[in-house]
Amino acid sequence: MKICVIGKGASAMGVLSAIEDIDIKFEKIDLISPENLSSNDVNLNQKKENQFFKNKKYFSLLPKKVNIKSNIDEKNLLYNDNNTYLSLWGLSSLPLSSKELIENKINIQQMHEAYERVSKIIGISGNKNDEIEKYLSNSYINEAKVDIDSRIGKIIDSLNVSNNKIKIISGTPRLALKNLNNLKNSVCKCVINNCNIHNPFTNIEVDQFILNLKIKINFIKNKVLKIDFINKKVTLVNKENKKINNNYDIIFVCSGIKNNCLILNNSLELNSLSYKDNASFIFPIVFFKKYNSKVSTNFSLTNGISYLKINNKTHFIQYYALNDYYFSTMIPYFILFFLKPFIKLLKKYLIIGVLYLDNEFSENVYLKKNKFIKTKNNTNYRKEVENSLFQIKKLLKKKFLVFNNFFLKQKSSHHLGGIKINNTNLDDYFKKNKFQNVFFCGSSSFQKNSSSSPTMSIIAYSRLIALEKIKKLYHDKISLNNLKSGF
Repeated sequence: MKICVIGKGASAMGVLSAIEDIDIKFEKIDLISPENLSSNDVNLNQKKENQFFKNKKYFSLLPKKVNIKSNIDEKNLLYNDNNTYLSLWGLSSLPLSSKELIENKINIQQMHEAYERVSKIIGISGNKNDEIEKYLSNSYINEAKVDIDSRIGKIIDSLNVSNNKIKIISGTPRLALKNLNNLKNSVCKCVINNCNIHNPFTNIEVDQFILNLKIKINFIKNKVLKIDFINKKVTLVNKENKKINNNYDIIFVCSGIKNNCLILNNSLELNSLSYKDNASFIFPIVFFKKYNSKVSTNFSLTNGISYLKINNKTHFIQYYALNDYYFSTMIPYFILFFLKPFIKLLKKYLIIGVLYLDNEFSENVYLKKNKFIKTKNNTNYRKEVENSLFQIKKLLKKKFLVFNNFFLKQKSSHHLGGIKINNTNLDDYFKKNKFQNVFFCGSSSFQKNSSSSPTMSIIAYSRLIALEKIKKLYHDKISLNNLKSGF
């Protein structure tokens, strides 16, 4: 059996983990990506990452979003030249609820088995006693002692309420971890930079995971131009712009949702192609005094998460303490220009919240002439945002200040689900046209998008798809061979 995996992100990780666990001898496994995947690159970046986390000057696990103390030269070294190995990966690693799984027509029991397997591939931090865990019932966390910045802790404590109007559940995020085998007899402080037990799972560990697989993988560094869905043929373009055609028995497309749309469009010459994008909004939370605490200055977790259930809708919220990088990436330049003289002061008294609205408020993104165009949602999201922030404002009023009518819309958000071809779901379109053994994994495979962080679900569902489809194809081939031989 010849297998092709296109892409090398979270969904590819799920597919490859399934291939490794299946007791079948494969003729060929090709991993195709335009990005590098070499042991030299991984080892070099791993050294840089380890050096970064061992440096005592850095006061948070989340280097791009919180409390980094460094000079300008060090910042340039860390953030320039596409050094994405410093990005935390899969924050926050949360499963979908049973309701969301049903909406996506995913078998709940099978998905939970996939979640559990994923939690052994990447460890997941957390606190079994916080309200998020009680709400989710089982998010497959590996119990760990979590120190929280005092400001974030006060927000979490204040935002756990249930009444006739709203229900809000708050707690700590779930970080992806590595080196879990070392945790058995140790108390792990997984949210700190200088943990001597293990490190957080960052982007570079995805490459490391692929390189450490026991199965033999052929890495092909080329761009995928199109796919022949009938003959299962992949057309690649190399550096010399020469086209190469490879045939397979089964193909898993695991690249990002935008790249998947481009591949579909090139392959099928479509009239209409779209996907869903969550509507998300940034809002400030001001506190009246600087909380002095050893926790807030010594390697503490400086973000939190909440689920807000209101009017039969479920929104997702994240809270971040600020640093210079977060200001520059999240706040529009024209506003940042006026805030620059006050950034040092703002970091002491300001926390940024990000509100991800329920799936009902998702926006359609259309691909037209190889350009992505977002259409405005007719639903009045402004009223929903104001109402949600008003509820948060009431709960935080004694300690924090929230403006329910002051927020900024983000340009893009969680891409999870909703790819449609001529207004038909991707899976239904493939069945209608009898395209067999070509499967789009990752965010593209979900029919409805969730407001909460999708990474863990992407790995788990990609794994589930690969297990089911490879086993079915294998047994179909055996049955066909037996039929031909007269058995």
